[in-house]
Amino acid sequence: MRTPDASFKSTIAAYRKQLIAANPPHDAHYHLVTGILDRWERHPDVEAIWDKIKLTLPAEIFILGVLQAGRVAENLDRLVHELPDVEKKSVSRIKRFLTGRKFGQIIRLTAWLNDVLEGRKRLLSRKTETAARTHFMVTLRDYFTVQCGQPFDDVVATLTNIVFDLQPKAIGVVPKHTEVTAEHVRDAARRRPGQDRDIRPQK
Repeated sequence: MRTPDASFKSTIAAYRKQLIAANPPHDAHYHLVTGILDRWERHPDVEAIWDKIKLTLPAEIFILGVLQAGRVAENLDRLVHELPDVEKKSVSRIKRFLTGRKFGQIIRLTAWLNDVLEGRKRLLSRKTETAARTHFMVTLRDYFTVQCGQPFDDVVATLTNIVFDLQPKAIGVVPKHTEVTAEHVRDAARRRPGQDRDIRPQK
């Protein structure tokens, strides 16, 4: 797809063209991905980001990795918003089972609900509003560490701002919609469960 002297913008344009040919225009995945590609192509650092990655990853694999991480984060964000309703419905069912003295169903439903709550606690901690982007940052950082030999924290930060359409810090921009930096990426990596390594800024 990519010729040796082609710009990364042209690679994104070609990727979008293939996507349009393969996906119906009203598909939710299509709208998510094209939105990311549009913002990525317009970003002032689009070529600078690629210059840091191109020696270790093919362009199409790079794009696909970012889009897949974005899709997982979008699913996680939906889960964050759906869980409270699931919990309410489960509690209501437990109350009905108590009224009907259906103790077997109560035990099974309570065990399932406890598993859900424990899973949410491990995955999301207390910062549910930023859980999706935190997961994205940590996932992409790990991906670059494995595939490229270094985490590229600054690249992860820029791609996070692109994927989540985050804005520069300003009056009227709420914190969860404010751009992240490389230090935010490192902080997310430090705070994830089971992390005990020393994470230092890249030289």
